[in-house]
Amino acid sequence: MVALHLLLIDGLNFVRRLFAAIVNDKVEDPALSKQFQEVCGKSLQRALHDHQPTHVLCVFDSSAKNWRHHLFPEYKANRKPMPESLRQILPELKQDFLGHDVHSFSLDDCEADDVIASIVSRISGETGAVTLLSTDKSMCQLLQTHVQVYDHFNHRYLDESWVRQRFGVESKFLDTFFALAGDRSLNIPGVSGIGQHTAGKLVNDWGDLDAILSHVDDIPGKVGQALKRERQAALLARRLVRFKSDLQLGINLKDYRMPRLQEPDSS
Repeated sequence: MVALHLLLIDGLNFVRRLFAAIVNDKVEDPALSKQFQEVCGKSLQRALHDHQPTHVLCVFDSSAKNWRHHLFPEYKANRKPMPESLRQILPELKQDFLGHDVHSFSLDDCEADDVIASIVSRISGETGAVTLLSTDKSMCQLLQTHVQVYDHFNHRYLDESWVRQRFGVESKFLDTFFALAGDRSLNIPGVSGIGQHTAGKLVNDWGDLDAILSHVDDIPGKVGQALKRERQAALLARRLVRFKSDLQLGINLKDYRMPRLQEPDSS
């Protein structure tokens, strides 16, 4: 029997999905803002009831630019900024979450992904299980026997089968896949002329990025030429899509134990 079941919530992924569905550009409507807060609370309660975690933590990105921006200034440059109305209401939302015994956490200069990866690295399958609540495909890099990713809004697990069907590779190769094919959501271009199909074939033929680059002389045509020409760009892209998993967080999971099992909302 697993003694610990930790629910890690990708905070901005969670609230921005709900904000876009309810408020979106109607930011001046107080009634919608109130409805958004209520829906956030009910959606959180549903997650707690569905997964019945022993421990839970909601992890947010820090508000400042992080180490990835310092390495690659164009990182996420194609994303719309967080709506100011959502930014202003976040502290109140976090207080609302505390009403459900859910604490929030962020770390300067790091994204929620890195914090989540660092927490996951501390938990082995012998001592606990982790459910990551996120629709972010990048989170699938963390899939392990004791780690699962759950899409709360489409009611499905983003498991190895889903990764294979979606990308054609195993989850352990996703960093290589995105380094080669790029990731539009992060504004990472990838290697010229290599799309998802070619990236998947390279991974399945050779393995991870180091193995692919070590066999670049065996890869014919424009693909091999592009890999030689853009070797450093591919290595940088892999560094950007990978998570840091060794952060010193200064937290103790026992502080995030749930005091009670969650009951469904009757409303």
